[in-house]
Amino acid sequence: MSSERILAGLQMTVNTYSGLRVVHHILLIVVFIFFISFKERVSRLVSLYTVLAFLTIFLTSLAPIGNIFYLVVFGILTTLAILEFLNPKTDYSMKGTPTINVVIALLSGFLGFWYPHFMEGYFKALYASPYGIIPCPTLLVILSFFLVFYPYSHKFFHWILTIVGLFFGFFGFFVLKVRIDLALLALSLYTLYSLILLGAKKPEEKEIK
Repeated sequence: MSSERILAGLQMTVNTYSGLRVVHHILLIVVFIFFISFKERVSRLVSLYTVLAFLTIFLTSLAPIGNIFYLVVFGILTTLAILEFLNPKTDYSMKGTPTINVVIALLSGFLGFWYPHFMEGYFKALYASPYGIIPCPTLLVILSFFLVFYPYSHKFFHWILTIVGLFFGFFGFFVLKVRIDLALLALSLYTLYSLILLGAKKPEEKEIK
């Protein structure tokens, strides 16, 4: 499939689910406010939202374009998110999170939330970008969440997200020529650096409510 057809399919998906784009923006803002206010006390809310974000892309991959590759990838991510929701492996308290991780996560998360590509105007992208509908902006936001929880994130899930982010970031920037996808590629590379070179402290075993 040519890059032109892929971009046309993504644009069709964005146009088809205009209302759902706004809903995802509202939900993310609500989750972010609750998390900032209550942190680990709303850990299940954060993990539940991760399920919803990946499940939405899985479902929008069915129509209008029927992308089998997206179905497989986001079917796997949705399954991992459900398992994390049912049996949390992440410490959402942010204890030990490096400040640089928080700064990078806020910047990259905002770029995923805003993501003006496929949009007619920059302002409209603030409340109706393709976030939650197509892969790259959604991966930017969710991977930013995981970076905030590092080094106490669910390591296997974090690795899978990083590999998927690397692929979509590289493909989006170098093949589809979507410039903002460089942010996903950069975030994924930094996350890979963190996972490999900085090591991973194992969280203390405790019940995460």
